[in-house]
Amino acid sequence: MQSMKQNATLVIISALLLGMTGCSFEAPSNETTKAATPATATVAQPEKIIMSASSPTAITTEAVSKGDSGIAPPYEEIKRTIDQIVGRDEHGGGPEVGQDGIVDPKIREAFGNYNVLLRNKEVHNWSGWLGDFTQANDINSAPIYNLSLFMREPKPGDGAYDGVLLLNVPRVQLENLGIRIPQQRFGSWAGAWPRVEFDGTIVGTFHNGLVLLDEATIKSWR
Repeated sequence: MQSMKQNATLVIISALLLGMTGCSFEAPSNETTKAATPATATVAQPEKIIMSASSPTAITTEAVSKGDSGIAPPYEEIKRTIDQIVGRDEHGGGPEVGQDGIVDPKIREAFGNYNVLLRNKEVHNWSGWLGDFTQANDINSAPIYNLSLFMREPKPGDGAYDGVLLLNVPRVQLENLGIRIPQQRFGSWAGAWPRVEFDGTIVGTFHNGLVLLDEATIKSWR
């Protein structure tokens, strides 16, 4: 069962990497997601994060909230820090990307370093709106899903591309909360968008602000 869960995680991360060229996702160092790490990616050590204060990519370890080092900063802080690193305020649409990811080596390094800081940090009591779902395994009797969440109240036509992706959520977890999910491999809650509170562990991020969480638990919804 664990092997199936790991395979499902690899599939969704690989699909995201193919569909979001240049996101420079830095996968965790464990075996579960090692295969998804781009061959050309380089990750400097966290202590090398501090860069020139005059650079738009300047960032220090202060970007991570104080307190328990195992607890992730709020989503809003993560998104704001990523935007700062990649110069989204300055460039509007984000950094220049190519087939191998972010082109600017300083931005690429700083973004990789921030992923190192975030990796394996625990998320507690985040809330967002369920957007899309994709079945992540082939066991129809016990399906698990990858759930795309908006982290700001959605409007018709919105896509949850810079929110949160919950990986490997069992169908039974949703049903036990009374959240209806259609008997199909993929779909959405468009127009309904249940608001949920959830926990999880950060796997990594993309340069557009998408945060990937594994070991996710949806605690409540309204």
